[in-house]
This record gives sequence, C-alpha cells and structure tokens, in this order.
Amino acid sequence: MVLPSVRDGSIAKFFANENTRKVCSAALQLLAGYGYNTEDPIEQRLRDAGIWGIAGGAMDTQKVNIAAALVNRRFYQRR
Repeated sequence: MVLPSVRDGSIAKFFANENTRKVCSAALQLLAGYGYNTEDPIEQRLRDAGIWGIAGGAMDTQKVNIAAALVNRRFYQRR
C-alpha cells in the first residue's frame, strides 16, 4: 500500500475545504435567513466546514506544506 504524499494530502484538504466553504456560502446567500435556521442542513454544513479547516492542520499550514513540497524545501515556522 502506497500512502499519498504530504503535498497531495495538503492539496486535497485545501481544495475540498475551500470549495465546501464557497458552496455553503452561496447556498446560504440563496436561502437568506432560512439558511441560518439550526434545523436547516446548510447551517450545519457551514459550521462543519469551519471545523474541517482546523482539524488536521489549518489552511495556512496546508499552504505552507504545498509550497514546501513544490520547492523541495522545509520551512520552519517556529523561529
């Protein structure tokens, strides 16, 4: 079994999260006030998208991982 690279995983996570946020935001604007109703599934998806962006590394961390993989260099973020 071959595991995906850090670059591929970071790209997939970033792409999925960004698109989820865009789609949920568009749906929320389409539904107007009804989209904020806690009984509506769009409201739950929008909250989940925010959490998915944090779990497993924030979106900014994913961007750094992608850049590091592209230039084949590690960036130290704790200096």
